[in-house]
Amino acid sequence: MLGGIFHSVDDVRHELNRMRDRIETIGTRLQPRLHAVADDASDLGDQATRRMRHEAARVSSAVQEQPLVALGLALVAGFIIASMVKRG
Repeated sequence: MLGGIFHSVDDVRHELNRMRDRIETIGTRLQPRLHAVADDASDLGDQATRRMRHEAARVSSAVQEQPLVALGLALVAGFIIASMVKRG
């Protein structure tokens, strides 16, 4: 009976080692892909930041060139948003 328990523990230990090896293999295979995805995400973030800064500069320039038009647009936008919130 005691031999059967040790045999089962050895089987479990062997299976755990085999599973650990498989997980390490999968991790090794996935690591380059994960790095590529992280690099792509970083590049997209940089592009979005540049685009937002560019658009913010354009809006700022437009407001400085035509402040009354900007004020009128802000008022119209405010009325539209207020009417949408009231309908809510």
